[in-house]
Amino acid sequence: MSREKQFEVSRQRDRGSEICTRILDGAETIFVKFGCLNATVTDIARESGISTTTIYRYYESKAVIMEALISRDLQRMENMCQRIAEENAPASKKLSTIILEYHKKTLTRKCESKGTHAVVCTAMRENRLSVEEHSEQMRRLVWLIILEGIHNGEFKVTNIDEAAKMVCYALRVFLDPSLAVPLFANDKDYAQVRTMDRFIQGSLMSGCV
Repeated sequence: MSREKQFEVSRQRDRGSEICTRILDGAETIFVKFGCLNATVTDIARESGISTTTIYRYYESKAVIMEALISRDLQRMENMCQRIAEENAPASKKLSTIILEYHKKTLTRKCESKGTHAVVCTAMRENRLSVEEHSEQMRRLVWLIILEGIHNGEFKVTNIDEAAKMVCYALRVFLDPSLAVPLFANDKDYAQVRTMDRFIQGSLMSGCV
């Protein structure tokens, strides 16, 4: 492929990414404003400044736009956790930071906008595949951190698969917005999730899981 052709392909890809971002940003605003059920693609087109024809070129329906929105949100959470996992720190510290920061993000979204929280909860209910894929990515990340902790002598786990699964099960109530917000929105200084973190760390260090 010539340099000119490579440049054109790259330019088109970047423009496509920019258009998708504008569509999704506009959709998020409209979903918050009107609710997922009442929002229309025409509303999204008006908000984003993108024609409905162009929107349908990228997303075939409002449901697909919602799926893309939740995928983007979950990807941002994964990226945050991955950055923490790559830090030069003990495995136990990485795990604690991921648990606390993910929980904070979940609750902060509610504090910033009740509408955004509602949109995320609705999108997660209606796009279980994206949520399941995200859960699997998080389980793999936890698995790698536990493995690192074993190699460093921090954790005494014998069954890493079971340990990673149990950690994710234990944390679900703190990380799933539909569960975490009703239970912990008024939890001062994130005391409950800090307690769960200590319990998990103790279990991993003692080899109870």
